[in-house]
Amino acid sequence: MSAIDPTVYQSPVSSGPPTSAPSRDLGSDDFLNLLMVQLGNQDPLNPMETSQFMDQVTAMNSLQQQMATNDLLNQLVFATGSLNNQAAVNLVGREVVAAGDTFPHASGDSEKLIFTLEDEAASATITVTNAAGEVVSVINREDLQAGEQNVVWDGRDSEGNVLPAGDYTFSVAAEDADGVGVGSSTYIQGIVDELRFDSGAPVLVIDGQEVALPNILRVLGGTSEPPPASEPADIDAALDLADTGSGVDARLLATLTQLLSNNR
Repeated sequence: MSAIDPTVYQSPVSSGPPTSAPSRDLGSDDFLNLLMVQLGNQDPLNPMETSQFMDQVTAMNSLQQQMATNDLLNQLVFATGSLNNQAAVNLVGREVVAAGDTFPHASGDSEKLIFTLEDEAASATITVTNAAGEVVSVINREDLQAGEQNVVWDGRDSEGNVLPAGDYTFSVAAEDADGVGVGSSTYIQGIVDELRFDSGAPVLVIDGQEVALPNILRVLGGTSEPPPASEPADIDAALDLADTGSGVDARLLATLTQLLSNNR
């Protein structure tokens, strides 16, 4: 008698009243039942080899482990999103430095313009424009180190006139000693006025400008500063957080830790 391949085996068609549609998913019990049918109907003169039997069992176990891992990862994504949302809520009302280039200006005030350089710069030009895109002030600096820099704009135009209140934008153009451009990034500093959720992702509103959570460079004030949103949270720290009753499932994080350790 020829062996029955469990991948193509079909249960007999019933002539009784219709029942609910069978599940399309093959569970472990279904697999074992099919395997027993296969063993019971194999050719006695040509029985299944042990290696074949073990290969099928191993393949089923591997599939179940992969499905369980996917479920745990989905739960982790949900838990991480909840942590990010909670961190974003705690930022409302606090002063932060975040990626951006537009800032509100009150007439007569001075503004600190923050930027970073990817490398040393022999010269840098900071250009301030108004809401109409017109250049109102140009600031030149020389011999700047790589990293965070800041300059103070006095709120006046190039002729020394006090500029009116409004939204202004600044940009940075830097070069090294050989005249090669140096990469730069601009940042704004202000109070987080509002928290919005765009497709489930937290978006902070700083002086009317929307900033994604990963674009926060640092948080000012307070007794402690949360880690930058762009850096992954430490597993041990997450477990400590779960022990404090924050609502995070410690067993889920512990299971994930074990999975990550096994895959290293």
